[in-house]
Amino acid sequence: MVCGVQFMHPIDLATHMKFHNDEKPYICSVCNKVYLNLDELTEHMKKTHNQVKPYRCHICDKTFTQSNNLKTHIKTHIFQDPYKCQVCSRSFQKEDDFSQHMLVHTADKPYECTYCGKRFIQSNNLKTHVRTHTGEKPYRCTICAKHFNQKNNLNTHMRIHTGEKPFESAYAQQQRDRVNA
Repeated sequence: MVCGVQFMHPIDLATHMKFHNDEKPYICSVCNKVYLNLDELTEHMKKTHNQVKPYRCHICDKTFTQSNNLKTHIKTHIFQDPYKCQVCSRSFQKEDDFSQHMLVHTADKPYECTYCGKRFIQSNNLKTHVRTHTGEKPYRCTICAKHFNQKNNLNTHMRIHTGEKPFESAYAQQQRDRVNA
């Protein structure tokens, strides 16, 4: 029996579920909702997102009906990309992307906060960090007008208005559905 523990993030639930069974959970590539089998995920993709290909390539966004097809497809990126990281084997088509990636391994952080001196690998991370000093909150809820400094905080906030529950195990979903039926 599954324990019914709830999680805020789908990846935490997916990791937790591995302790309960040997099946790998299936995660929706659009909304990150977790399913225990491919049939449930496929049905969700059809009804909720009007899609029937639940496996999405993280490089080019192409979708597939089966995970093996996605794995085969991803290999085409590796062999086509001329810039390959010797540390982690990740491949890139553009030299700029490769150079940016290499900063992860070298710990070189060229972007420095002028307020506190903290350094960052990517300029976008610095930009987000600077908002903690300036108080800038560019992301606004269209329902209650509350502002946020990061888009993911706005997305999490929107659950209040949509009624979307945090990610939970299939057992907890079943229990909730029984009570609401």
